Amino acid sequence: MAKTTVEQIAALQARIAADTAKLNELQAAEKASSALETLAADAPVRFVFGRAENRKEYDGVVLGIAETDKGKRIKVQYGEGFDAQIVVIDPSAILSVGDAEKEADAPESTAQDAAADPLASIQ
Repeated sequence: MAKTTVEQIAALQARIAADTAKLNELQAAEKASSALETLAADAPVRFVFGRAENRKEYDGVVLGIAETDKGKRIKVQYGEGFDAQIVVIDPSAILSVGDAEKEADAPESTAQDAAADPLASIQ
C-alpha cells in the first residue's frame, strides 16, 4: 500500500532528525580532529578523566604527545602546586583546546562602559 501524505511527512521528519544528528556528530569530530592536529606542548585543554561514576572534567596543560602502540597518547598536567597530577589520556578524552573557559569567565568591557566612566575600573 502507498503511504499517506502524513506518513510520508513523518518519515521525512524522522530521516531529517537522524541526518541532522549525524551531521552534528561529524562536524564535532572534524572540529576536534583539526584542534588535535595543532595540539602542542603547553597548550591548555579541557578533558575528561576517570572511570564510570568517577569520570570528571578537568582543565590542564599538555606536557607532551607521543605515538605509541596504542595510538596517539597525550600527557596532561592538571591541578596546581603540591596537588598537581599528571595523567596520560587518549585524544578522544579532550573536550576542547585553548583558553575557552578563561575567555568565557572574562568580564566583557565595551566602549560604551569606558565612555560612561573611564575611571570605573580603578579601585
